[in-house]
Amino acid sequence: MTKTLLSSLALVTLLVLAGCDDKEGIKSEVISQKRDTEATKFSLELTDGHKLKVDRHEKGLHFEGEKGKVVLLNFFATWCPPCKAEIPHLVNLKSNYKDQFEVVGVLMEDSKTKGEIQKFIDTFDINFKIAISNENQKLAKALGGVKSIPFMILYDPQGNYFTHYVGAVPEEMIEFDIKRAMEKQ
Repeated sequence: MTKTLLSSLALVTLLVLAGCDDKEGIKSEVISQKRDTEATKFSLELTDGHKLKVDRHEKGLHFEGEKGKVVLLNFFATWCPPCKAEIPHLVNLKSNYKDQFEVVGVLMEDSKTKGEIQKFIDTFDINFKIAISNENQKLAKALGGVKSIPFMILYDPQGNYFTHYVGAVPEEMIEFDIKRAMEKQ
């Protein structure tokens, strides 16, 4: 391989694994070091028209209707290449752990129509929940802000914080953590 080709491969790998910085659609108030201690209840509108009620507690989040499941919050944007690259892995994990695991995609864009979001879901064969409301920004702020995407937070079956990931993460790493979180039953 030539030196130029190796340099190009290294650059592409870096871009895919690094994540996307703040740009269009991510509100500046979400990018904050200060955790919002006031907000404790959220009602996330999902693409299927349902609402996912989320309550913050001392050790994490309670997700209504997801009792006993490991939950992965995935903060993403449709324009972000690493976000798109990890979707097949999240789809696979959701398929493999159907009744024990839930992914909630938290869209960090306000400018997309429901039609555009549905086309994105169809294009990537997404089989998990996607939250599309203004509450997404409030939830992100309450959790300390989202500085780059993809950004994911994993919660155990009791809704306690388990771990988090910044940037694209290998499927095997997430799966390993899902299994460990499931042991917390």
